[in-house]
Amino acid sequence: MEKKRSTFVISFLISASLLLAESALGQSYDLLVYSHHTPRILRYNGITGEYLGGFEQPKPIWDYIGMALGPDNFLYVTTATAQKLYRFDVNSGNVLKTVYEGSPFDHPFRMNFGPDGLLYLSNRDGDNVVRYDVVAESTPEVFVTAGSGGLDEPRGLTFGPDGNLYVAARTHSNILRFDGQTGDFIDEFVPSNSGGMAWPRAIEFGPDGNLYVCSYESEAILKFNGNTGEFISEFVPKGEGGLKLPIWMIFGPDENLYVANGGNTDSVLRFDGQTGAFIDTFIPRGLGGLNEAAELEFVPAAPRHDPPSRPDVSILPEDPTSSDDLICIATGSMIATGELEYLYSWHINGSLVFDVTGDILSAAYTKRGDHVSCLVTPTDGVLTGPPASSSVCIGNSLPPIPEFHLLPEHPSPSQGDGLAVWIDHQDPDPDGDPILYVFEWFESSDGEEWTRRPEVSGTLPPPVYSSGEPEISSLYIQVGDQWR
Repeated sequence: MEKKRSTFVISFLISASLLLAESALGQSYDLLVYSHHTPRILRYNGITGEYLGGFEQPKPIWDYIGMALGPDNFLYVTTATAQKLYRFDVNSGNVLKTVYEGSPFDHPFRMNFGPDGLLYLSNRDGDNVVRYDVVAESTPEVFVTAGSGGLDEPRGLTFGPDGNLYVAARTHSNILRFDGQTGDFIDEFVPSNSGGMAWPRAIEFGPDGNLYVCSYESEAILKFNGNTGEFISEFVPKGEGGLKLPIWMIFGPDENLYVANGGNTDSVLRFDGQTGAFIDTFIPRGLGGLNEAAELEFVPAAPRHDPPSRPDVSILPEDPTSSDDLICIATGSMIATGELEYLYSWHINGSLVFDVTGDILSAAYTKRGDHVSCLVTPTDGVLTGPPASSSVCIGNSLPPIPEFHLLPEHPSPSQGDGLAVWIDHQDPDPDGDPILYVFEWFESSDGEEWTRRPEVSGTLPPPVYSSGEPEISSLYIQVGDQWR
């Protein structure tokens, strides 16, 4: 009897703690975990750790390395080797678009949004920090110049309570501070190897205002004074709760510390945010296919209704030329709630057209031979559904008709007048091709029935191109004949 009562009390305490946790948060949250060796972003219930599913994988699959929730409530994810920045719908997990790719990204490693709403990324190979306006989608700019203050192989970065930028550097195992407005170097906030720090990865200011560092090689979480950078303590020592080669960490909405555990443990550990004491293995080994947790991000819990269904997509005209505007037609998506909207993204030869987000692509963007596709993602304002696409190949445009007339205006065969074609004006070919002319001559005695004169007329391929004669001799012309 006593055993049953104990079980009841324990169950009650667990249920009560979950209710208190959710009440303390004010709303429920999900925890997103980047599974590095999959590679895929996995979603877990932020209160219970229950696996809820995975995000869509862009094609081709790249090695994500950094992710951050934007002020616009989209999830931004960067890839290391492909130099790409993706925008995800945080509720459905669908990829919305490739926001940017290319220079000045140089193996972007980690990222964070600043108090100005801009995205800051550490460039591992560039030894610098770039920033990017995800709303304007303008070209990223270098914020911290290469090697400033001795910056070498930057890793995690965060803004402090003072509004300045703090960057962890792997090579010298130190934390550098930069002016949050200008990017200018201020000082070495935490000196090399202070407190045994080795290969710092994630850095974050905790609820108490102190700086916490995920020290990968020394396998500990270190705590430093948030004002002076002075070492305070080994907040979570090596081996605590199974801590091994910590890759990333984050303070949760419950103010506890969550750590992506490395060393083939494939798990996420939770520690008391005030004492550093081990609480539990929040996400056990391999749950949901987790294979090396490498990044963590808390986001508002996704709605649990069904997302919109996949649309039917087509492009008109079906056989376009470079003179045609393209219209993307999307129909057929079903929604459970809200208002249906379609999100459009255009790609030409595999590259995103960044500045076109509507259903029409102007002919100004295309040329003969281009392969154009339109990707359509349905949304109900909260969730996005599975996307669908259609594609066309741009064909050859017809050359413009020239302005011309025949000379002379009043020919006289008795005076030896022949006929000649005079080109008054010719617009260039839409595809930039050289324009060739085929001259065909027709003769009539009454202006109604016309006879083609093959001896002076040209032909189009196949089998052989022949231009024909732009001028014909008076020998072909008789008084009273009509020619065209």
